Amino acid sequence: MEETKYYTPTIDEFCPGFQFQYYGILDEYSGDSDSNKGWINTEIASKPRLDSGKYTTEEEVIEEMLFAYNYFFKYPNWTKFRVKYLDKEDIESLGFIYNNYLKFPNGKHTDRVVEFIKNEYCLSTINNTSVLITKYKDGLFDKLFEGTIKNKSELLRLLIQLGIDEKESN
Repeated sequence: MEETKYYTPTIDEFCPGFQFQYYGILDEYSGDSDSNKGWINTEIASKPRLDSGKYTTEEEVIEEMLFAYNYFFKYPNWTKFRVKYLDKEDIESLGFIYNNYLKFPNGKHTDRVVEFIKNEYCLSTINNTSVLITKYKDGLFDKLFEGTIKNKSELLRLLIQLGIDEKESN
């Protein structure tokens, strides 16, 4: 995984479901002092969240996207945004189990280094942000994806596209 824990995102990464941090006021009732500023976790909604009461219509989701874009352009030096690189905790939060013992839950062994497994799917981190996702069946690995995944939002979007995960967000 990546040595540096965070990176500065580019504008094209901002999309529904994108998780990032922005630097701002932690408690709106405590003033604008430096001690009341810090990194705040947030996510651009991927759909209306009627159950949580946070959003009630698609228009409000669009409004949130516009707010994020406007805020982003207000701070063009990019120092007000950061994204955590994909790490072990992120991968495990998406249902993968850390397994560097070369043994699957069904008891079968393999000679390939597999760092994470989820059912018959294997996810290996090759170096930095390079990820390999395979499906293990009948003693063989079928490569589903090999490429760069920088953060949890990207990985979740890919897992949904591959049919490995059906969640909207986590």
